Amino acid sequence: LLIHAIAECLNSTKQRRWVQLPLSAGRLRARLYELGAVVNEAQSDDGYALEVRLAEERRRQLWRSHGLNPGDEAETGAEAEPLPA
Repeated sequence: LLIHAIAECLNSTKQRRWVQLPLSAGRLRARLYELGAVVNEAQSDDGYALEVRLAEERRRQLWRSHGLNPGDEAETGAEAEPLPA
């Protein structure tokens, strides 16, 4: 019961957004798949457009740990939106 309550709390902070990653960020892309955060993906000549479901603080940590500035990535599509509870 406690684990379920914690999971619900954590999921309520997740946001769904489209982000653009450069081709050089293949390890970050793989990590996002490992975490089950990728909802959708589209590739282009200059990188990956990923729809991810991730808490904002976790996204910032991942970007930093892979040498990217979390404020520099270009969002594609709609603004980030909170997931329904």
